[in-house]
Amino acid sequence: MKSELLLTFRKLTSQDLVSCVSADWENETSPKYFWHWSFAEIQKEVIKNNAEGFFLGARLVGLWVPLAHADATEILYFWVHPKFRQQGLALKALNQIQVQLNKPLWLEVHSQNHRALQLYKKFGFVCDSIRKAYYSDGHDAWVMSFGNFKG
Repeated sequence: MKSELLLTFRKLTSQDLVSCVSADWENETSPKYFWHWSFAEIQKEVIKNNAEGFFLGARLVGLWVPLAHADATEILYFWVHPKFRQQGLALKALNQIQVQLNKPLWLEVHSQNHRALQLYKKFGFVCDSIRKAYYSDGHDAWVMSFGNFKG
């Protein structure tokens, strides 16, 4: 039986990204649409938006970049390290985020990012609308929410 994985959250620093993520970021094998943010853009958002990392022990295994609104929180970016995917960490992190915030969440997802769409649907997000040809590659963005969002 698998032991319970304890995720801890804390504010990220640029050094966290450089030391734990950058090599994997540049060598990521996911389709290009998954990485529509550059590493520099993520670093800027980490500083600007007080992004949080989720950790197993001292190891950064994922991050999320929130943008707080009066009635909800937008998830600008959500990422799990490739070596830690398919272990339930993303669902666990989303659950901890939702419990901590106790307000609706919403996000946009590239229509071809099937792995992310599957994750968000499994967690309970619903598609509220579709932004046609939203991304530079001509694909749509799905606007999804969780928790009675009235956006």
